[in-house]
Amino acid sequence: MPPLPPAPGTHSTFNVLAILAAAGGALLAIGHHGQPGAFCANCVQPSPSAATFFITGFTPSGEPPTGTITFTFSQAVAANSQVAIQGQITYAFFVLQPIGSNATTPPAPLSNFGQVSFDQSGTVMTLGEQGSGLVQGEKYQITFTNLITSITGASLIESQTPLQAFGIFHHAVKLARPKAGPVAPGPVTPGKPGNPKTPPPGPKPPPANPPIPH
Repeated sequence: MPPLPPAPGTHSTFNVLAILAAAGGALLAIGHHGQPGAFCANCVQPSPSAATFFITGFTPSGEPPTGTITFTFSQAVAANSQVAIQGQITYAFFVLQPIGSNATTPPAPLSNFGQVSFDQSGTVMTLGEQGSGLVQGEKYQITFTNLITSITGASLIESQTPLQAFGIFHHAVKLARPKAGPVAPGPVTPGKPGNPKTPPPGPKPPPANPPIPH
């Protein structure tokens, strides 16, 4: 058989760019269920946030007017917060509950409580108890708000001491010795110092069998 004539030349419709574009559109539609794509918050590693800022504890020592209360912060307190803590009740304040009362006084700045000072690290705050209204035995409560910030910019977790009484002086008490009652006299031993002298001996009894005269 004679050879078949060659097929007429045609232009190819294969287009690499068109296929990639179509595939990308299909994947986009599948990934978003046909809806417009939204920002993926998990696709970008978030920047590290500031560590938690809180008060780790406080230690009262002594009694008014010479006592102190020491507060320890988990981070160094920012300089502007150190100043604000002393006189602004939006940063820190205290209330008092007088002896024999269930009501508390209005919030007052810590400068009315006593002198506020920080150590060089900025993490330890000492609050004096020199306020004229502080009385031994009455109760106090101190609150720190979240407006206080650390040097890293973290906000303080709001903290509050329990409503507790100032310490009361306990004077040393001498133990009273028990008083002894009357002592019963013991047996008297003649001849000992302080006892009666030995009495003279009595007359001798006559012999049972008198001698027979010669």
